[in-house]
Amino acid sequence: MHDPTSSPSRSAADARALEAHLRALRIELADLPEHRREEVVDDVRAHVVDAAESGRPLPQVLAGLTAPAAFRSELGLPPRGDGSPLVAARVLQASAAVVALVSAALTLFGHVLSSVPWQAGTGQGQAHDLPAGLASGSVVAVAPAVVAVLAAALLVVPRGFAAGPGRSLRPAAHAVSWVCAVALTAATLVDLGGSGWWWFPAALLAWAAVVVPRRLRRAPSTRGTAVRRWLRAAVVLLPVGLWTGAVLVSQGLNPLEGGRSALHLAVVAALVVVGVLVGLGSRAGHVALAAAGALVMVLAVVEMGMLVLAVWWSGGVWLLLGLVGLVDSTARSRRSSTPGTPATA
Repeated sequence: MHDPTSSPSRSAADARALEAHLRALRIELADLPEHRREEVVDDVRAHVVDAAESGRPLPQVLAGLTAPAAFRSELGLPPRGDGSPLVAARVLQASAAVVALVSAALTLFGHVLSSVPWQAGTGQGQAHDLPAGLASGSVVAVAPAVVAVLAAALLVVPRGFAAGPGRSLRPAAHAVSWVCAVALTAATLVDLGGSGWWWFPAALLAWAAVVVPRRLRRAPSTRGTAVRRWLRAAVVLLPVGLWTGAVLVSQGLNPLEGGRSALHLAVVAALVVVGVLVGLGSRAGHVALAAAGALVMVLAVVEMGMLVLAVWWSGGVWLLLGLVGLVDSTARSRRSSTPGTPATA
């Protein structure tokens, strides 16, 4: 077959235009396996050859080619250099699933403990004493966590399992993320007077898994990024003032003694450092904040007391803000290192 793209009659400008287009297409599809990328490039080249052989002017053929960036959407790929939304969805949804599992365990424990009529003085119950609704109530207590785990699992399904080019399970995964957020919110609202509050941090994380990836797909705003960072920092620094004020009031404005004073100062200093790092957009600061939030949630479960839910929520909020800031800073770093993409997130 005669290849008009290699004919001497073709102008040098057309040759350069074609090669420039194919080179841009290779760069745009750099995240694909090499064999798949070259297959796409060869298909485009063959299309140009066939169109030119049919008598169409080569400049007209080149002008009608799909732009490399738009070609990605035809293949069902996310925009180049913008894998951050999927990473954010995976991180936040996986965290929501883990917190939801813990919440389910706590809720199920409370449900069983309050439902089984234990024999007075013996500490033993009889099988026939179990209420009829115990099994169904237990299923309801863990159902939101099952949905959260399913959503997290679907978000990590490789694209290779899809049934062809451009087909993926990710749209279904994002739909399940919405279902997960609604389910965890419903679990919180349905039993506000009981164990529903345990689901609150998981619901926040699930909604973040829905909202944050969508925000990362939009054009970045430097001012909005800075405002979000310092709002997160304010949430971190707020307990410093509240705790210090409570300690001073409880001590009658007298300084703390010995080890308690040193511990108080160390905690305050650590929170101030983390808060400033978060405000500056440091990934290390956000990692520290997420780790502190997870630790506080663990302590809330291990050391249950009168303020257990307040401590559980506080840890959940810190975990949420740390993870959101981490995916934000990661997106900013990826985009600043990728040619042709904005440097802010």
